[in-house]
Amino acid sequence: MKLIDRSYKDVLAFVLLIVLSGGIVACDEFSKKLSRKGSDNADDSTHGSVISHSHSKTSEKPHRKVISYYIENSAEPESKNFKINRDKRDYPISAVPGKKITHLNYSFLIPGKVGDNYECVSLDEQPLLTEDLKVKTDLEASQITLKNLKYISKRKDDPDHPLWDVKVSIAIGGWDGSKYFGVAATEKYRDHFVKSCVSIVKHYGLDGLDIDWEYPVAGGRDDNYRMENDQLVYTERLEGVPQEKELFVDLIKLFRTELDKLEKPQLLTIATPIYTGPEQAYDREFNKLENYDFPAIIEVLDWINIMTYDAMGAWDYFRFQKVPDGSFWSTQDYHDGRSIDSILGAKDGKRLNRWAAHIGHQSPLYPMKKEPSEFWDSSVNYLNVDETVKRYLSIIGELNSQKLVVGIPFYGRGWAEVPNNSKVFSKDNEFFKNGEGEFSFEFNCDFDITADAQDTGKWLTADFSFLQAYPVNGQPLLETCISAGVPRTLDYSVYQGNPESYGGYMNSPGTYEAGAYDSAHVRYLIAQGQLSEYFDTKAMVPFAYGETVVDQYGDKQSETKGLFISYENERSVAAKADFVLKNKLGGVMFWVLDADYDYEKKDYPLLNAINGVFAKEN
Repeated sequence: MKLIDRSYKDVLAFVLLIVLSGGIVACDEFSKKLSRKGSDNADDSTHGSVISHSHSKTSEKPHRKVISYYIENSAEPESKNFKINRDKRDYPISAVPGKKITHLNYSFLIPGKVGDNYECVSLDEQPLLTEDLKVKTDLEASQITLKNLKYISKRKDDPDHPLWDVKVSIAIGGWDGSKYFGVAATEKYRDHFVKSCVSIVKHYGLDGLDIDWEYPVAGGRDDNYRMENDQLVYTERLEGVPQEKELFVDLIKLFRTELDKLEKPQLLTIATPIYTGPEQAYDREFNKLENYDFPAIIEVLDWINIMTYDAMGAWDYFRFQKVPDGSFWSTQDYHDGRSIDSILGAKDGKRLNRWAAHIGHQSPLYPMKKEPSEFWDSSVNYLNVDETVKRYLSIIGELNSQKLVVGIPFYGRGWAEVPNNSKVFSKDNEFFKNGEGEFSFEFNCDFDITADAQDTGKWLTADFSFLQAYPVNGQPLLETCISAGVPRTLDYSVYQGNPESYGGYMNSPGTYEAGAYDSAHVRYLIAQGQLSEYFDTKAMVPFAYGETVVDQYGDKQSETKGLFISYENERSVAAKADFVLKNKLGGVMFWVLDADYDYEKKDYPLLNAINGVFAKEN
């Protein structure tokens, strides 16, 4: 246990505790408490005996926490001949560059129903362990999980193992894996659920847990559940479950209690959202940050992984319902007694859409604009790393700055059919000098409902990521725009007979899923001349655009008109790493490691850029 950076008060308390207890147990308990106070380097004490080893590999380690999420895939753990496979990720855990990272969060296990209880299970919702710790499933996802966990467990006895001195936690939940989090966290199921997760940590010799419940109170996917009167109840995204704020506190505290019962100190971290600004306070969906009681849990956490990304994406939409008086209201606002005009504002008789159908940076370091435009509210000033960190520090206190880890997306968000507007994409205009210069998006997106629904109460949905259109006699339903005020009319008659057809209006093919591009994929398209690269020197992030993009990355081919991608390059991630140092934060985490992997050069450009900045720290 290193004490050189601890306060005099902590050291004195430590000495007194040893004297009074005369016991090893008390000393060990105090060691665990100190380990959660944060430190100025990546070599924190919670890794138990592993960090006491002396090995040449550790000398190359980053000076701050560099945390990689590893997403479970179909690759065998020690596969050697992996390649780009656009149907499924094919990146084995043995390829993880252990010398370049300090921590690995294996993603994901999820809360799932097992018998009459809830446990940590595999992605195919199968139990990984029974009471006697024997496997009782042969489904593919479970087998891959088990093979990977067994591979990870071998590292403690093998200094040549790629992950020998990497601290490995299990990430629980995620966007697709939080379906039953609100149930597992209730008093009825919480104890059994937590103990099942901790038993996996113990059995495989892991280093902790990362809790990624998306999201308490606000919910996430539309098919998430909650408990009401001891019954499992389906809950829509916008409804909200206020009691989950307290449930989350109880859950985290119980995780800490159970982890502390293990022989070696264990990490406990959480993944939490970007800040969207106080103006969103009325809306649980967009103001997720206010649904966490950080002061109640900060002392039992090692750090917080802030998901400072996905600020914007092609999924943005608003829903409206025609009510008996003939007017249209947004989903939640109608039930809360607020008119859509009072929420969205009105100009010249048109209702202004705050969130739908616009492009933008998904992870800006600083604001895109100093002042909001007349078509966009001031939340644009908050959707960035800088404002998010300021908000977190205002809640947990400056002294806990080392407990904040900045999230960096190793993927980009893409939009299709974005017009080639010369005010935005020309390098010859006032915004750019040699491809660079100050740049800010001019939001000018409005809409007006021009058609009439035949059935009272039918939902009219403007969803530009996956067009869930409802026929309305073939009349144009919405008039909208993207970028700098370019109008486009959507004719829902095109989708009659197939209400779940993919409209492609704003989304794009992506690497593995629509709208999401691995950074390596974006670099390939730029190198092939399919995309032109730009850099926003105000927000300190790049973006790329191609009027017609012929994509032949990997084993897939596609053609996309007007492809706009917000992503990260070496310059932007270096700026974020420098931001971490200047603000005395704990480090960075990124989603996801293999998205940065250059299959030709067999290297990680973004990861190298981050470590290059951290290596300069004294």
